[in-house]
Amino acid sequence: MTQAAAAPPRNMPQHADTTRISRRGSTLLELVVAAGLLATVLTAVAALLRFSEGIWQTHDNYLTRVEAGHAVLRHITRSLRQAVSIQSISPAGDTSGALSAMSAAGDVIVWEHSGDAVHYGVTTAGSLLAEGINELSFVGYQADGTTMTTAVADIRLVRATVVVSLPNGGGGETSMDGYVWLRAW
Repeated sequence: MTQAAAAPPRNMPQHADTTRISRRGSTLLELVVAAGLLATVLTAVAALLRFSEGIWQTHDNYLTRVEAGHAVLRHITRSLRQAVSIQSISPAGDTSGALSAMSAAGDVIVWEHSGDAVHYGVTTAGSLLAEGINELSFVGYQADGTTMTTAVADIRLVRATVVVSLPNGGGGETSMDGYVWLRAW
């Protein structure tokens, strides 16, 4: 005897003849919402990148100017450490200062500030040392290291001051000082 297939219970609906509808796409409303969210995120990222690039440029410009000031001080310091005497020095209050020193080899090394640049050279200041320098000043001191003097024969210590302005309209300035004892003393 074979058993007949069991009939489904009477309270359960039969769906053997109907097909199930599957939804595989997105509606137009969902696409519009997704595109709007994506546009908002991309706009925010672009604004953040522009702001970050502006900050980076400001920082880079600031560092370039500060490095130029330090380069001027390093150049003057290295040369004056080997100098045997000062040949001429501008007055202490002169912010477009000039200095010349006699090297151990007998060359006269000259530094001058004009406009926003510092020039140097042997006998004449014909080579560009740095740009973006607002002020360069020199002060000569006697052997005690505290008494200021402009008498070149008495100068044993030189203070060089470099001032650079901060970029992007910040209006600020930064000042750097270097003190150098002459080698011959």
